[in-house]
Amino acid sequence: PPLEGERLMELDELVRALAENGAKGTRAGLLNGFGLHLNPELWDSDLNATSLRRVLQAYLLMSPSLREQIQVDFTRSLLPFVATFGDDYLRHVLRPDYDPDMTTLINDYIAFNPTRNRELDMLPVFAHIDGERVRSRLQDEKISSRPTFHWRLPNADLENPNWSISHEWERWLSVETLAIDDTRLTESIDHWARERARPWLERI
Repeated sequence: PPLEGERLMELDELVRALAENGAKGTRAGLLNGFGLHLNPELWDSDLNATSLRRVLQAYLLMSPSLREQIQVDFTRSLLPFVATFGDDYLRHVLRPDYDPDMTTLINDYIAFNPTRNRELDMLPVFAHIDGERVRSRLQDEKISSRPTFHWRLPNADLENPNWSISHEWERWLSVETLAIDDTRLTESIDHWARERARPWLERI
């Protein structure tokens, strides 16, 4: 079952005990595609198009810096499980006027991302909200329905004594912090749009 946030320190203690007893993490071998998956559970009040759209936008904006901070392991980067979102989806969702209802939000996500293999997999929460719609569009995908975000990006660096689950959780909280800050999120989207337009403007 879900673990309360204040109990994450218990998991960090478990990680250290495992490492001390020989457990290996992502960077211990070339074929170790190990990752830490976080599944932040959502309150019922958050299961609406506006809240989910804002977290998606915040995550898309922060993804490059999160990848740089985490230094995603090379082996994991070659595997499909933590694939980035395509530029076409970024341009579609990071529009200042993008404010879809739930049906449109789900349809757009599946149209651009017809797979579970994304660094932030939204299909579990979308299946929880409208399982029939999701499964009818993605019949070949194994999708479990649950009211959570499914964040796949962090490594599982058990062999690093400075690595902790709590630290990765704090990275995720930085996404939620941006998502709930109306002014900062709007400014960040506007800045992203200006920066994307700059190369085109410099050519004309």
